[in-house]
Parts: sequence; structure tokens; C-alpha cells
Amino acid sequence: MPIVASFLTVSEYGEVSLFQSVMEIITIFGIFGGHQYYRNNYFKSGRNKEYLYFTLTLYNSSIVFLVLLILTLSLALFDIVGFVFVFAPLGAFFQSIASLYICKYQNIESPLNIAKISALLSSVTLLLSVGFLYSGMGVEGRISAIVLGPLIVGTIGLYFIFNSKVRHKLPRLSELKSESLSSFIFGLKFLPTSISWWLRAGLDRLVISHYLGTIYVGVFSVVIQVSLLVTVLGVAINNALMPTIYRNVKNDRHSENFKLLIILFGVLMFICGGGVFLIPPVFKAILPESYYVAFDYIELALLGVVLHSSYLMISNILVALSLSGILSIISISSAVLHVVCSLLLVSTYKVEGVLISGILSFSYAIFLSLIVMVWKVNKLNLEHLRDR
Repeated sequence: MPIVASFLTVSEYGEVSLFQSVMEIITIFGIFGGHQYYRNNYFKSGRNKEYLYFTLTLYNSSIVFLVLLILTLSLALFDIVGFVFVFAPLGAFFQSIASLYICKYQNIESPLNIAKISALLSSVTLLLSVGFLYSGMGVEGRISAIVLGPLIVGTIGLYFIFNSKVRHKLPRLSELKSESLSSFIFGLKFLPTSISWWLRAGLDRLVISHYLGTIYVGVFSVVIQVSLLVTVLGVAINNALMPTIYRNVKNDRHSENFKLLIILFGVLMFICGGGVFLIPPVFKAILPESYYVAFDYIELALLGVVLHSSYLMISNILVALSLSGILSIISISSAVLHVVCSLLLVSTYKVEGVLISGILSFSYAIFLSLIVMVWKVNKLNLEHLRDR
């Protein structure tokens, strides 16, 4: 971020952020809930059918991404969107391959391999960004790096999928076709939940861009990027605990999941409390002065991170409890609440209004999810008592 900031103005930083928002929503539609389907079936069937569900996810994603690429190209040819957005489905597809490998290593609880993939993707994108920015390419250089980074790492992933050592384990095309429909149906149920995340993190930038301009998108993106330090930690904890959550549900140890949720919330509150005092001086030392305005919003951003990470864990618990449908309803309704509040507050309170909207909507989602989670756990406990 300090390197990019030294080459781009706050407004240009906002332009890049808008491209990333488009790439994110394309990634969500391209994956189409396939990673959740893979994870869900892995924990039901074990490693017996791992390659079937892994390859099935890639097969379905390839079909959807091809459709999205054709659609984006058509929109560009009719000047509805800029031609640069044609590259978004390409980057999104290879990003999904890297994410699929992360999903695979989550299942087998291999955090070192998850770290390797994440580090490789970040490093390649960073090196490309540095090269392009130093060559004077500006916004186009940064966007090129965002697309080419996943393309390189995803291509490496494709090699590992189809190399000679693994090829004999891969399912036949007939098997993939027979399972494809059930995967799409499952993904359709989970898709609203995924879209709801984008409505919070991606649509925000479009709303700010429309009402306030790209310079405010840049300010908002900077504060979100800075708070990403804690967001990444929250996501990492969730990823690490996901297999444990599924095991606890399978073994009826529901109280353990409640304890994990409380511990996560407490740890993140402690970290964010320290971050309020430590993050601004650190980043002010390495960012241009024009970026300092973002730190006026750091408290609200970090509180949003705590609520986001907590809701992410609750979402994982609800999926493990086979409540994906209810989770989708809660996620979509809270995302709609966020969008409505953002539209109402952005003109008056600017960036602060959008951050407050996120806090309100996450609080609403957590409250409803906890009620549903307690109801489901109590129902399961009563069923077990009757069985006994």
C-alpha cells in the first residue's frame, strides 16, 4: 500500500478500488457457492471423493466464468462499460482457482500451505505492481498487476491439478456432469450470502463514487485497507477454526462453538483497541500526507472489523448446522439494510455514514443469527433427549 500510494493520488487509488469491486462480484458469481459445496461434501464423505468435488467445483466455475467473460466483452463492445473491465473475469477466474486450493488445505487443516498460497499471490501481485508503477504505467499498471497476479498463481494451480501424478485420480467427464446440477442448486442457495458480502464491501465504493466522487472512494478504500490488518487476522482465525466448527457440530459439541465465538470476539476487541492507538502513527510514517484524512475513521472501521469477523464465524456455524437457506435470508436482509442506510447517510455524513451503516447492519445480522443458532441447537438437543 505505501508503494502504490507513492505513485497514485487518492482519487486514482479510488479508481483501482472500483475495478477491484467489479472483480470481486464477478468472482462471487463465478464460484457460485461451489467452494461451500466442496467443503460441505468433503466433511460428509471424507477424502474418498475429494477429487470429484474439487474438480467439479473447477468444472462448474469454468462454465460460469466463460459466460461472464462473454457478457462483459459484449457490454464493452457496446460502450456500456470500459474495456478495462473485460479483464476482470479473467483475473477473477484464476483468483477462484487459488481460493479453491486454499479451500482444499482448509479441509485437511494445513495452515502452512494456506499461508504459502496467500503469500505467493500477494508477492507476485506486489512485484508486478512495483514493476509497472516504476515504469510509469500508473492506474493501468496497478490494475494489470491485480489481473496478472492471480493468473500466474492460478496457472500454477492448474498444473498441479492436471499433472501426471494426479491425473489418474481425476473423475471422468460423465461423473462431473451427473453431479453438476446438485452443485449448482446448492450454490444457488448460498449465492445470496456471498452477494451480501459484496453489497457491504463492494457496493459501498460504487455508492460513494456516485454521490461523492472517486477521491472519497480513495479515502474509504484507504481506511478499509489499513483495517485489513485486523480483518486478515479475523479471517485467518475463522479459516483455522472452520474444521473444528464442523467437527463440533458433527459430534454435538455445540457449546464449544459458542465458546470459540466468545473467545474470537474478545481477542479481536483487544487487538482493535490497541490498533486505534498504534495504527495511525505507523501508517502516517509511511504514507503521503494526502492520505492522512483516512485515519479520522479508524475507530469505526475497526469496530466494523470485529463485527464482520464475528458474523463470519456465526455464518460458518449456521452452514455447519445445515441452515444455509436461513443464513442467506439474514445476510441478504442485513446487506439491504446496509445499502439503504448508506444511501440515507452518505450525503450528510460522507465516509463516516457508510461505516456506521456497516456497524448497524452487522449488529442486526449477528442478533438474528444468534437467535437462529440458539433455536437450532436447542432443537437438536431436544431430539437427542427423545432418542435416548
